[in-house]
Amino acid sequence: MFQNIYFSYTIFTQIIYGGLAYNLNNDNTVTSIPDDIPNHPTVNLNSNAIKQINSTELQTLTSLYTLYVGNNDINYISPQAFSNNLNLRNLQLYGNELENITFGTALPLLKSVSLSANSLNKMPQFCCIFPLLADLNLYDNDLEDIDSQVNEVLLKLPALLKLNLGQNGFTTMPNISSAILEELHMNYNDITSIDKNYFSGRMPQLKRLYLTSNDLTYFGPQESGLQFLEYLDVGYNDLTEFDSGRLGMQNLQHLKIQSNELASLPNITSNHLGLLTLDFGYNDFNVIPDEYLAPFSNLEYLDMSSLQLTQIPDLSHLSK
Repeated sequence: MFQNIYFSYTIFTQIIYGGLAYNLNNDNTVTSIPDDIPNHPTVNLNSNAIKQINSTELQTLTSLYTLYVGNNDINYISPQAFSNNLNLRNLQLYGNELENITFGTALPLLKSVSLSANSLNKMPQFCCIFPLLADLNLYDNDLEDIDSQVNEVLLKLPALLKLNLGQNGFTTMPNISSAILEELHMNYNDITSIDKNYFSGRMPQLKRLYLTSNDLTYFGPQESGLQFLEYLDVGYNDLTEFDSGRLGMQNLQHLKIQSNELASLPNITSNHLGLLTLDFGYNDFNVIPDEYLAPFSNLEYLDMSSLQLTQIPDLSHLSK
């Protein structure tokens, strides 16, 4: 049956492996890594006043799977800081003061790194191949000029599926090429336009694309490269035109184009009959012909909030 489905985004989840966790957080008297941390799989040192991580402070934690050192005052991490943490899977370094970071030793099991809300002005550097790293979060840094670095870094991350470059001050899309990337976050930047051929051949496996809260006025690449895209969010831009008719996004299931300046209906009817979510509320058009929505019989969520419609369109085909 047709129903509203809402999606939530988890900002912080503590992952505990093996049931043993050491917690020392919310203490501004802790200014360095304690020397008596037990060798547990999970260590939580969030929200202290730690200034740096040197090359020896974590050496005894050979069983470490997950390390939280978020929301501290860290401005330096030794390239050798994790040299003895070969079981490390999840590294959370968000909310610090890092301007750069180099991973100087191999971490063969590392899967997820968060460096969000730091002051990075260049991409993290990796000494060698990190074969399992699938999720790299660089949200809210100062990475607006990374074209000369990004693809060299991606070559060291052959398993990377998710890259978050949101809120970094980009005015154009970065020069990213990845054969396996599935999820790209470019939200909360200052991007004003996207070249019509930008996606052609760059990220052929891309499934989720977030362009929320930029300064785009038009979206409609002529050569897609987005044939596997399932989720597209271009909400909260300045779009006056949206044209996906030529994009070949035959797998698109979720489309969010709310809170733009569209005076006429977005052109989405050509290829997207499998849509499950359509959110185009808070725009400026006031007419939706019955035939416009008729092809989308699979819709589970339709948002027309704050549209000044002269007539409610026929939605009877959405009742199952």
